[in-house]
Amino acid sequence: MMKMATRIRDRAIRRAGELLEQVETQQGKRNDIITSGERPPEVNRQQVATATEQVEERAAMGEKD
Repeated sequence: MMKMATRIRDRAIRRAGELLEQVETQQGKRNDIITSGERPPEVNRQQVATATEQVEERAAMGEKD
């Protein structure tokens, strides 16, 4: 069971990395200003990185139980 949990965790971390690569960088762009006809990104790199960290933390907690 522990092996299966580790595989799931590893797959989730890999997938988060893949999603992070797909999100375009927006360095220097102000995303708090929306111009007409422009839609803000649904997910930004910081949100994906935060989600990845949360997955890793949960996985680490699970291993200690």
